Amino acid sequence: MAKKTALQIVNQTLREINQTVLTDFSSIAGQAQIALDYINQAQEVLFNEENWYSLYTTRTFSTVASTATVALAADFGREIDLVNLTSNVRLSENYIKIMDMKDSGALQEGSPVLFAITGTNYEFYPIPAAAESIRERYWAMPTDLSAVSDTSALPIEAQPALLHYVKAQVMSYLNRYEAAAFHFRRYGIEMKVAKRANKKKLDRIDSFKDIDEVNLRTNPLLPSNFARR
Repeated sequence: MAKKTALQIVNQTLREINQTVLTDFSSIAGQAQIALDYINQAQEVLFNEENWYSLYTTRTFSTVASTATVALAADFGREIDLVNLTSNVRLSENYIKIMDMKDSGALQEGSPVLFAITGTNYEFYPIPAAAESIRERYWAMPTDLSAVSDTSALPIEAQPALLHYVKAQVMSYLNRYEAAAFHFRRYGIEMKVAKRANKKKLDRIDSFKDIDEVNLRTNPLLPSNFARR
């Protein structure tokens, strides 16, 4: 099963309500536009339901000397972790209030060990004294679908739930409440199926994602030739 394009989802919904299907979005309006809007609403709803494996994202960025903040990625959704590759330390997330209490004058500089998310920025403590390389892992927000060939960044396992959510909302908009109730029930069923499939994929990610992990500071290991009793 392949992912459906935005046009295919809109047309599938239009056929269900006995409306003429589209060939493109050049003059999209009315119920077709409503269906497209509900597709993007569905993406937001599904994103908030689960950490979907297909949205797992990593990037590396550099801090700026004497600057406490770095902008979040444009598609940032939820944080997983930050690792300072320069100092080989995993940063701990904290509340900005606690960080302010540690350095109320925003004067302390050094190698960052704490971070907080403030608005659309990361804020680091201590304030970076130099440019340091930070590896970030996060769950990305799905991009809105707007072109006919666009497909959702959500995994294929979540597609049935997305389809039923869109149809349920369109049916509710048209006051076809029995059909809306049917699709909402199907949405709930398909969401459970998708979550189970997603958990299996996440378990695999958790098993293999540390292969390329940096060697974070840990207790030293004894050499293999160390004398043992």
